[in-house]
Amino acid sequence: MSFSLIFSRTSISIPGSLKVRALYSTNTAFIVLIPTYFKNQSSQIFLECTVEPMVVPDLKLESTVTYAAKVKQYKKIYRDFIDLTLGEPDFKTPQPIIDALNDALKKGYTGYAPAQGYEELRKAIVQLEEKRLGVTVDASQVLVTPGAKAAIFLAFLLATLSRKCRNIVTTDPYYYQYVNLARMFGLQIRLSKLAVTSDGGFKLDVGDFVEKIDEQTCLAIVNTPHNPAALKIRLSEFEEIIDRAKKYNVLVVSDEVYADYVFDGKHISILHVSGWEDVGIYVNSFSKTFAMTGWRLGYLIANSKLVSLLKSLAANIYTSPTSFVQIAAIKAVEIYDDVRRMILTIFHERKNLVEELSRQTLGLKPVRLEGGMFAFITLSREVLDKVDNSNEYADYLLRKAHIALTPGTIFSKAYGKQALRLSLAVHTNVIKEAFRRIEEANRVLLNS
Repeated sequence: MSFSLIFSRTSISIPGSLKVRALYSTNTAFIVLIPTYFKNQSSQIFLECTVEPMVVPDLKLESTVTYAAKVKQYKKIYRDFIDLTLGEPDFKTPQPIIDALNDALKKGYTGYAPAQGYEELRKAIVQLEEKRLGVTVDASQVLVTPGAKAAIFLAFLLATLSRKCRNIVTTDPYYYQYVNLARMFGLQIRLSKLAVTSDGGFKLDVGDFVEKIDEQTCLAIVNTPHNPAALKIRLSEFEEIIDRAKKYNVLVVSDEVYADYVFDGKHISILHVSGWEDVGIYVNSFSKTFAMTGWRLGYLIANSKLVSLLKSLAANIYTSPTSFVQIAAIKAVEIYDDVRRMILTIFHERKNLVEELSRQTLGLKPVRLEGGMFAFITLSREVLDKVDNSNEYADYLLRKAHIALTPGTIFSKAYGKQALRLSLAVHTNVIKEAFRRIEEANRVLLNS
């Protein structure tokens, strides 16, 4: 007698309206009682059916999004609330870009776009990077994506599909997407702890970083300027990483979405390294520079062969980036110089102010910021003696000072319990008031 089994939670259906009753179950097996019929005589057969359990990655909703929901509730309660968790510019998308979007809609850019992105935009991105970095690439090396996160996801996917892979290498602190993607793809995460400098900054321990790259690594990812640690990677450090990656044929993703938020000196990119094309993938976005976070438009630059492979993956995941947004982004490139000057003026002042106030505020350790939109502020030992970790301290500030900072546990295993991320994307007057309230809240906490 032949039959097929269709598993459900409590019973197994068999064609012919027969039922199988589960007598015992674990995560991996069922012991089942099957009614069967032979020559009109009833009998029973015991079968042990081994079932492979479904493996669900240890993924969490974006932690900053989860925390933002809590912050939103406090904003409704307190009119004087200060939100220092924001990861987007506090200025609006420049009007010429909005006008260009409306014009693109009127002209009928509402259908599918090429998977690699419109050639006009890719050529504009080539011009943008020549202005920004002084480098020359070809439009065939550019893949337009719906945001930088999509570009990073494609890099992870390609790395895991193209070779046997056990781990990725990145820094600690890290941008949370990197570790979440590693979990999604079932990869081990090798974290290279950033060093803390005497003046409160962070520094890449490049020797430790490259040592973690080996034959079981498929991808190394760096972030410069760094979110949340505000450091810049040096050219010599990039060169060591690229050399090591070439030895083991490892892709190196360089996330440089804050390239225009550099406070001192020039921004150094992976594209400045000789031979970067062999293993490098440069990632950037229109979100941070042009205040286009909701528009979802980014891009990557790699060698043409890699771009061809990544384009095939992209076409099968999201088809193409939004057509009219791409056309509007061409106008963004045209006004880049003016926008960049505005960013440097505004954020350099905020950077100086945060550094100064961190040195003066009770309960905080000094910070030094080289670039980016954030400060990763460490609590003093005295404050940490009063709270268990940065999550508890962040909740304390919500209640006592009506201020939101992002708990460091979202970004770091090594430093997360003692640090919080503070956004520079608010007016200087708001920054001053926030530090005044932090000082006051810390004084109360330390005297309790």
